[in-house]
Amino acid sequence: VFAGQHQIPYESYWPRHRPLVDRYRDQLVFLGIVRSAQEMADFYAACDLLALPSDTECFALVQVEAMLCGTPVVMTDVPGGRMPVATTGMGRLAPRGDWQAIGDAIVEVLDHRERYVKAREAIAAHWLGGAPVARPRADADRLILTASTSEAYAFLFKLLCGPGDTILVPAPSYPLFDYLAALEGVAVATYPLALEERFRVDPDAIAARLRRPGSRPPRAVVLVNPNNPTGTGLATPEREAIDRLCADAGAALVSDEVFLDYGWGAAPVATTAGPVADGAPAALTFTLGGLSKGSALPQMKLGWMLADGPGAACAEALERLELIADSYLSVGTPVQLAAPRLLELGDALGRRVRERIRTNLDQLGKAIPPDAACRLLPADGGWTAVIQVPAVRSEEDLVLELLRDGDLLVHPGYFFDFPREAFVVISLLPEPAPFAEGIDRLLERTGR
Repeated sequence: VFAGQHQIPYESYWPRHRPLVDRYRDQLVFLGIVRSAQEMADFYAACDLLALPSDTECFALVQVEAMLCGTPVVMTDVPGGRMPVATTGMGRLAPRGDWQAIGDAIVEVLDHRERYVKAREAIAAHWLGGAPVARPRADADRLILTASTSEAYAFLFKLLCGPGDTILVPAPSYPLFDYLAALEGVAVATYPLALEERFRVDPDAIAARLRRPGSRPPRAVVLVNPNNPTGTGLATPEREAIDRLCADAGAALVSDEVFLDYGWGAAPVATTAGPVADGAPAALTFTLGGLSKGSALPQMKLGWMLADGPGAACAEALERLELIADSYLSVGTPVQLAAPRLLELGDALGRRVRERIRTNLDQLGKAIPPDAACRLLPADGGWTAVIQVPAVRSEEDLVLELLRDGDLLVHPGYFFDFPREAFVVISLLPEPAPFAEGIDRLLERTGR
């Protein structure tokens, strides 16, 4: 199959090779120039590999285009053209003019294609065993790459909402949703996390918001799993209940799982990146991740979302998301090609972060016994911990005093829409020694 202009008007290529083309005419298909970007991407993705046996090659454009569509490349070892293959390993090089070697390289890639596909495939594979939590293997065809999780939200709000539509987000949670939604002309409504001994996801609270009379149903329900900052993780029964609620209300389910690799509760956190008890989710479902938190690489701008749900709805959503992504072209080629190695590095960095979190959690547990004036709220995962302190003054006065007099930075609960005072949110990422000193300063001023 040949795509592009094949009757080359210079250097007599077409006249010279016309007899060869005529001899094998029944085995050749000429598509002509493919002018649609989507059709070009579909063409590359449909190919098992791209073979480019050029004698010379100035600009390595088609090689990169093919790789971005998940297609490996067999290329002659010529200056310029060989660079994408040599730097990414996404294919094989063969000596120029050595047809046997070129043929052998094509057979090698076709026989072991899994060795030569990268980027989305590497991310999809990361959803399984190598990750610190048990995940089902993701289908790379259902992955959309973005420059960040924030951009993934923007894409989803464009996909799911019209101006003035509403999304449901948890409270407490981080305050970024208001800004992301406002930039897309979308309204935000909240559903409360139930606060008892700890925060938990409450399907009944979501149901009440989805069925509120006199208003248009929300277009999507957002989970942050585990929640930031409460550390609340999703349990399997809750996931299945929310899936049914969203399906019945015609709402999509969006699960932000950037902290999923940092679970530390007694029970594992349930991911939405997999089937429910009856098979595929009943609701259109999007699971978000990225290098920033999952691999502890915030400077490497790569996020992703995995689409799932009813077949026709999922296929249509993916087609529209691809159009949105292709319109912005925000994910850089270097980070895509480096994704497999970055995920490997991220696994090692993530292990160190998890060790740091466990160490600091152990210190917290010893510093705040059950009979203390302060209380450490149980949680399931994440990078933060929530401490309930005596409500004898406002959170704002407390955190300003800690900063001014104790040289200690903590966040007040009202930053994250906590339902009442008094709570402070602390990071679990500092080195253990200064972390322990910071906890001592906090407890000295709040009561042990």
